[in-house]
Amino acid sequence: MKYRNYMIKKIIKSFGYALEGIINTIQSELNFRIHIAMTIIAVFLGFLLAISIIEWIIMLLLIGSILSAELINTAIETLADYISTDHNKHIKKVKDAVAGAVLILAIGAVIIALIIFIPKILLQIL
Repeated sequence: MKYRNYMIKKIIKSFGYALEGIINTIQSELNFRIHIAMTIIAVFLGFLLAISIIEWIIMLLLIGSILSAELINTAIETLADYISTDHNKHIKKVKDAVAGAVLILAIGAVIIALIIFIPKILLQIL
């Protein structure tokens, strides 16, 4: 029982640290706030246009992937800046690559959102 209580406390602490990381990123990173805004718009449109369960699953997977990738990007950039504030071609390469990964996910998400939402919007208009 004592071990179980210890593990529960440890898990709760871990969630607290994760939440703190998300809050810090919201406060410090414009791109993360932009992704949050796009998430709110996508969820609003999802409800407004009554997207299917499969479309919700796809959207939620994309949202989770993009927000997670942006958090990873922030973590890597923060660590890289801590290691060296001087221009370093290796650090630049790492930071550019992780930013590129987020960009690829975001472009894919926009394309998928257009595939999901445009037909529904056209049905509403026509």
